[in-house]
Amino acid sequence: YLRTDPVHRGLCLTEKAGNVLFRGETVTLSLQRPRAELARRSGRKKAPPVKASDEVFEALRTLRREIADREGIAAYMVFSDATLRDMAAKLPRNAEELLDVSGVGNFKLEKYGRDFLQTLARFN
Repeated sequence: YLRTDPVHRGLCLTEKAGNVLFRGETVTLSLQRPRAELARRSGRKKAPPVKASDEVFEALRTLRREIADREGIAAYMVFSDATLRDMAAKLPRNAEELLDVSGVGNFKLEKYGRDFLQTLARFN
């Protein structure tokens, strides 16, 4: 019904599209269900979130908010909730262990690692 037009960098209608538009031909489309609905219908359960210590998680969230406010950025740009949960569950004690936390790379380790490791040290 559509094809790409490399000359004009756009889309062009094919003859099949003309049949639909001008000659009354019908098109049947299938609707894709959202993944959550598919999982619910198939009986599959979503994996439960990591059970992180509420106290550790809240301390990490507080630190994240302080850093975000200081830098004038959104909190999720420091670390996501998922990263904080993983951090709270793993309780890394050093930079190498902090790199094993999902969402922590070299850049964020260098920028925020010391502050987060100091907070985590209170719980080790």
